[in-house]
Amino acid sequence: MPLPFAQIMRDFVTDGVPSSGNNKPKKSELRSWGQWVESLISAFTSGSDGNVFLTRASLFGTLTGFVDFDMAWVVQDPTAAYNGIYQKNGGSGTGFWVRVADLPYSFIAASDVGAGTANAIQASSTIPISSSALVIMNVFRANTGPVTVSFNGGAPLTIKSNAGNDIPSGGLVPGLLLLGTVSGSAFRLASDINSAASQAAAEAAAAAASASASLAQQRFVRTRVVATSNVNIANGLEAGDAIDGVTLAAGDLVLLTGQTAPSQNGIYVAVVSGAASRSPQFSAFNDHPGTYVTVLEGAVNSGSRWQSFTPMGGTLGAAAITFALTSLSGQDGEGFLRGGGYANNATDANNDIDFAPLYCRDRDNTITFSRATSLTKQLDALWVAGTNAGGLDAGTKAINTWYNFHAIKNPTTGVEDVVFSTSMTNPDMTRPNAAGFTKRRWLGAALTDGSGNFIPFTNDNEWFRFKTDVVSASTVANGNVATLRQLAIPSGAKAEAEVYVQAFSSGGTNTGFLSVRDPDRGAFTASATTAIGFYGTGTAQFIQSIRISTDNVGRVYTGDSNNVDGRLNLRTIGWRIDRTQMR
Repeated sequence: MPLPFAQIMRDFVTDGVPSSGNNKPKKSELRSWGQWVESLISAFTSGSDGNVFLTRASLFGTLTGFVDFDMAWVVQDPTAAYNGIYQKNGGSGTGFWVRVADLPYSFIAASDVGAGTANAIQASSTIPISSSALVIMNVFRANTGPVTVSFNGGAPLTIKSNAGNDIPSGGLVPGLLLLGTVSGSAFRLASDINSAASQAAAEAAAAAASASASLAQQRFVRTRVVATSNVNIANGLEAGDAIDGVTLAAGDLVLLTGQTAPSQNGIYVAVVSGAASRSPQFSAFNDHPGTYVTVLEGAVNSGSRWQSFTPMGGTLGAAAITFALTSLSGQDGEGFLRGGGYANNATDANNDIDFAPLYCRDRDNTITFSRATSLTKQLDALWVAGTNAGGLDAGTKAINTWYNFHAIKNPTTGVEDVVFSTSMTNPDMTRPNAAGFTKRRWLGAALTDGSGNFIPFTNDNEWFRFKTDVVSASTVANGNVATLRQLAIPSGAKAEAEVYVQAFSSGGTNTGFLSVRDPDRGAFTASATTAIGFYGTGTAQFIQSIRISTDNVGRVYTGDSNNVDGRLNLRTIGWRIDRTQMR
């Protein structure tokens, strides 16, 4: 592929740097670029497969000569959002054009030649800027505060770092190349930009970390059990003593993380009688920093992982030693959840749910669930601990009802189970045989039908999908005033819904723009500017599956600019709720 035209015709030898001298375009590069453009145009306009229009208005005015599914490009419309790839609906001389994709630019080169100010950049490009393309732009002068950029005379966009922060004073310097995308009212960079002071601080911190790393050898250790509250070292680690439900034997390694005197934390060896000593591997203070510990047993903390974040250089017995719950992968801290997927039981799909092994923290981040075996629970019986046993927290199974699945644990005995509840946050655990199951974690939910049977579904630990779409709206009137529509999604948290949408004119005489929106964004009057799709007259329809955020009771807004006979069909395909946030 030849060089971009903007790069061939740049003003200076080094783009954006006047001191590098005036650029003299090479004829060989111009010829190569021109031949490439000609070949693209020739290939696209040959036959009836496509055409190129400068504006959307000229495309919309051309219906003759194009048949159903023909393609066309709009490439230079002053409104950047109108540029794109369009598809014809209808025969020659009839129908309409629908925008189906952005133009396939890999990136767009924009130039800051100093037309603006240090904190209000004016940049230009030969291609309209859109949110679907990467933009590379030079910097003409250093900034003195937060910065905006206006492309091709458009509205100013606030330049934000990748982390979403304003650019600090001095963060942009002449000759710097920025790479980013348009995101709403911001130009979001692909990387973070720090001030010189921040960079110097980071470099100093990196140097200190490197020095510490050279002193410490990272260790990976397994202990039998962990004590998270104070233990009397003089006689509390003897053979026969119990910690977290585990009876100690002489020689067991025990991790202490909750000593009243933090200097006593660390890894000890249980003894026959008397005072315990630290493990020989940790006889010096600098043996602790960076150490990872995996706990093998325990009613509460079996399978948990801990890391020492103690700084180097302390004195053993005097300086504090700290351990925090973590993991080698960085995922096993607060909120982590692995496994726990669920499915309709093969034998009794109407009532029973199978649950996969589970490893997670409870919703209060106080204990770890570590269930290594599968579990089957029943909707048509009240909860009893154990597999192939009742799962319902109260009452009897109901029709057209969402049942939430909660992992539960008795922290005293270590027994783990699952309970079904109509509540996403507070299952009823007042039954006598449920006493002691005080720890829980939300895993998901499933819906019953008009007979009280679970509707068949699939679940991949992230997305829940019905095997047959659930009808949420059937040929309902859909005017231009935003209307809330209930989807087949559990109530209690915002969800990402996957929905089949069909919009059309019931009389076939009107066109319409369909809008679907997250209710948390506010109501609207449906129009072309709020639309996700368009349908024409006759039998033309807008049909598509979309993903959309709901409110916390599973609803979305819909509207149709056709306020006469617009009609709507909605079917819920499935949903996803972030399980790491459900505690």
